[in-house]
Amino acid sequence: MNLLAHSVDTLCGSVELEGLLRVTVDLTHRLVQRRNAELEVITPDEPVTVATSSFLLMNLLWLCLDSVMPAGGESRKIRISCERQGNEGVIHISADGPAPQNTSPFPGELIQSVADAIEASLETESNGTGMVIRVPMQPGTSDGNPACTI
Repeated sequence: MNLLAHSVDTLCGSVELEGLLRVTVDLTHRLVQRRNAELEVITPDEPVTVATSSFLLMNLLWLCLDSVMPAGGESRKIRISCERQGNEGVIHISADGPAPQNTSPFPGELIQSVADAIEASLETESNGTGMVIRVPMQPGTSDGNPACTI
């Protein structure tokens, strides 16, 4: 909870992804249980650190998790992992069972606007049961100067 509270005022900083995933899972535990889902964080082979807003990345992660959780009925196990791929930190969200029937297309305006704010990109898994969040290790601006340096 302390990480969340202090992250609100920090626009950019060094964010260790596994720690952020675990804090997000801890903060959302009760909501996830009510939605008949279970979250599991898979530990990466090596630490993955990006320069971004931890608050906005936690919000983006929650919005993505919310879109893959069932609204009720059959239980669903959701696995969250992270890894480094080139110059990006990559968060994988994958779920067991059929994808929930959402009426709105992914990513949706809200999710996309949060992703844009931290220069992240979003992809759906080919089987439709998960998604990928790609966060640049060192985001830049359109003029080539770093927008976020740590």
